[in-house]
Amino acid sequence: MVLTLVSPSGRVIDRATVAADVTHEVGPTFEVYTLTRPEAGTWTIELFGADVPPAGEPVTFGYITLPDTDPTPVITGVSPVAPVCVLRTSVSSADRTIVLRGTDFPAPRTSQNIQFRRSDTGAESLHMGIEVEWRSATEITLDIATVAPYLWPESPRVPLQVRLTDFDPATNGQIPLTPWGNVQIVIADNATACAP
Repeated sequence: MVLTLVSPSGRVIDRATVAADVTHEVGPTFEVYTLTRPEAGTWTIELFGADVPPAGEPVTFGYITLPDTDPTPVITGVSPVAPVCVLRTSVSSADRTIVLRGTDFPAPRTSQNIQFRRSDTGAESLHMGIEVEWRSATEITLDIATVAPYLWPESPRVPLQVRLTDFDPATNGQIPLTPWGNVQIVIADNATACAP
């Protein structure tokens, strides 16, 4: 039997999958996949009888869920206090700096990033990494002036959401560490543009 898993979002995990979050073992009478932090939702299991006698043979399928021992990062707040408005070109770093507060932020490494999404259009930014200061497991800071050219500079006022991401070597892309935050951040050209 050949076992294939399909995640709720449509990701196919099979014998050819090479990913940081998947380990695979196969033997003459068993096949086991171990997934780190699998997606929530309904998974599809596909079984293919690759070398089965014409009369068939019994198959037993099972799974177990283990508690997550690696805590999930959560963004719980932002400074300045909501509604947050930061100024792209202010001479004061206090007016340009976003401070994300939360729990279980990972230890800093070069593969982790912050990503923004416009809450009015859904457009997503590049992933920002070098510019981010990972201060502790509860605090991350970003001076908006360092990334302002990448955050819709043609718009005088941009409402944003934020999330943390990490590099996935299997896809050579970024995977979310946190969902899009509920905290609204506004990036503006000047204090007048901060007002809705």
